[in-house]
Formats: sequence, structure tokens, C-alpha cells
Amino acid sequence: MMRSYPSTLLRVLGALLLAPSASAYTLPFAFSAGTPISASQMNANFSYIINALNNPKTTTFFAWGGGGGGSCAVSSYGNALGGPGGFTNLLTAGSLAPGTVLTVLVGAGGSFSGDCQSYGGGLSGIFSGSVSQANALIIAGGGGGAAYTNNGGAGGNPASAGIGAYPGGAGTVGAGGPITAGAVYAGTAGSALLGGNAGGNGGTVQTALYGGGGPIRAGASWAGAGGGGGYYGGGGSGSNTVSTGGTGGGGGGASYYTTNYGGTGSYINGATGVTAAPNNTSSVYTFNAGAGGAIASAGSNGLVVIMVNGVTTTFTYTGANQSYTMP
Repeated sequence: MMRSYPSTLLRVLGALLLAPSASAYTLPFAFSAGTPISASQMNANFSYIINALNNPKTTTFFAWGGGGGGSCAVSSYGNALGGPGGFTNLLTAGSLAPGTVLTVLVGAGGSFSGDCQSYGGGLSGIFSGSVSQANALIIAGGGGGAAYTNNGGAGGNPASAGIGAYPGGAGTVGAGGPITAGAVYAGTAGSALLGGNAGGNGGTVQTALYGGGGPIRAGASWAGAGGGGGYYGGGGSGSNTVSTGGTGGGGGGASYYTTNYGGTGSYINGATGVTAAPNNTSSVYTFNAGAGGAIASAGSNGLVVIMVNGVTTTFTYTGANQSYTMP
């Protein structure tokens, strides 16, 4: 039996029937001024909207960012842990129309360089179109990489800065994670979606990992670590010369969820100095996803799960953008 709607709502529905686009709904027919409108087209739009109102979908998005890499297994100047990625979820109720195509990004875990500094982990997220801050539905920030004896910061909202004399700062939803002043070889600050680069004396800056995990300087000695990717990425850590010492872990990247589609969201942040990913007891979690790197180990890749009316679709790391079409 069809629900009854007050006259005010019916007037709103009438406006939607004629609108070129109707908020979150993509109607079967779009009209513009001067274009003839047939009764069958109006009826198709009306049926579409009534069906959407009578059959709302409950959609939940889950994301875990990639973990940062750990440092070397040397007791005197290593044995540090990469920061875990953050966790973000967003529950919406029928606000994304059937046929909406989403872009899914599952961030890479931060690579362990084989030396004593590592890459930051990449962000994981879901986007309504191309990958950008403006299109983000949810983002889970990546963890910062470890360097020498200094742990990487955890992804989240708020994210965590790295540890040490010259750590990378935490990314936020307003700015990239800063660098710590005073290092002879400074890292770079985080930026939109990207973790900052590690500092180091010599070497070559590498390419950021998929999902924006900040890179190290290959071939540099006494170098820093990369920051995690995020809405804004964490800062890369700096370093001094071998003789003067001093370095730091990379900063964690910022998590984010949009409020443009209604619904409710939440964050669970990782913890610096602990490799385990947050919310790792969730029924949709895949073992070890988003964990920070243990000593002499890479961080774990992130994870994204989309649940529509109880039906789950799980996305793991592939190194490329993936897509999902709303049912």
C-alpha cells in the first residue's frame, strides 16, 4: 500500500519532477525551459521518487587507512613501529541514488626501505566521482612511517604526530601536517591527500605510495620518514647529520567524512606506538588491514567496505582506483 503524503510534500515532489537535477536523485527524465513534457515522462519521474521514498536504502561506508612502515631491527638505533591507519565510517539513509558511481581507493601500507626509515601509509576513501577533497564521502588517514628509534604517528581525526626530535606533524581537515623546525635536513609538510616527504642528507626522493603515503629519500643516511596520506596528509620527518644525530617519525594523515548527504559518521583513531588498527573487531574487518608496520616490516594495506541493506562489498588494495555502482 502506498504511503500518504501531506499536500506540502506533494508540491515539493512536483517541483522535483520538473527539476533538471533533484538533489541526490538522478531522475529518468530531465527538463529544461521550452522543452515539451509528456505525461509518460512525468509519470516515470513521479514513480521513481515515490519508489525511493517508500524503499529507502541504508548504506554504511567503512574505511581503514594504510599503516606506516616500521624501522630497522637494530636495538641501539632502530626497533620503532609504523603508525596504524585511522578508521572512519558513515551511515546514510537512501541519499545516494541508484546508479550513482563511486570511486574507491584502498591505500597502500607504507614500505619498509630495508634501512631504518619507512614510507607513510596511504589514505583509504570513497569519492563521488574523481579522487579529490571536494568529492570525498569518507577518508581514513594513513599512518606515518617510523625512522630509527622513532615511531610513526597514527592516522585519524585527530591524527597523531610522529615521535622524536624532528617528527612530522599530524594532518588535519584544515591543513597538512607541519614539519618540525631545526633539522639540518627538513622533511616537507603534508598537503591535500598526500603525506609529506622525508628529509635526509643525500639520496633521492621517491614517488608517494598509492593513496598518498609520503616517500623516503632512497640512499640517504640518517634520514626521516614519510607522512601518512589523508584529507590532508601528515608531515614528513626531518633529520640531522650522523654526527649530531636526531630524526623523527612521520605524522599521521587526517580522516574525514562528509555531511553533505545527511546521516551520521564517526572516527576511531589509531594509537602511536601500537601497530594494531583501530576497530579491528568489526564484523566487516579483514585481518591485519591498516596495521602499522612492526620492526623491519612494511605497514599493512588499508581496507574499504560498502554495506547496502546488509549486503557487503569488500575492497582490498589493488594499486588502482576501483568503482562501485549504487544499487
